Amino acid sequence: MVSVALLKPERMSTIDLFTYIRHLNANGQTAQRYEIEFWKKVFYPLSCLVMVMLALPFAYLHFRSGGIASYVFAGVMIGISFFLLNNVFGYIGNLRNWQPWLAAATPGLLYMVVSLGAFGWLVIRH
Repeated sequence: MVSVALLKPERMSTIDLFTYIRHLNANGQTAQRYEIEFWKKVFYPLSCLVMVMLALPFAYLHFRSGGIASYVFAGVMIGISFFLLNNVFGYIGNLRNWQPWLAAATPGLLYMVVSLGAFGWLVIRH
């Protein structure tokens, strides 16, 4: 019965989340879960850019000698790990009471730095 009264933050729009967070804060209630989901939605374009950056090192490689399957598998696994880490950071941020924007932005920034480093290494190497 109580679960019906709770609003699921992943189903709310960004504006609705912002309004609901203000409502919860005005009433002295905790809004950590909703704030993390709000910032995830705000940083969603960064996540899309990170996925493009993750593809850059794989697009730069030349596959004339074969072995493409291992690179495709590695790329898929890196993309899945980004998705999982993005979700896990939301839960960890909620449990550890991290700043909501930090919990939402850290996986994207981390993977972007790693991806740009890998791309830079490939450009220097070739």
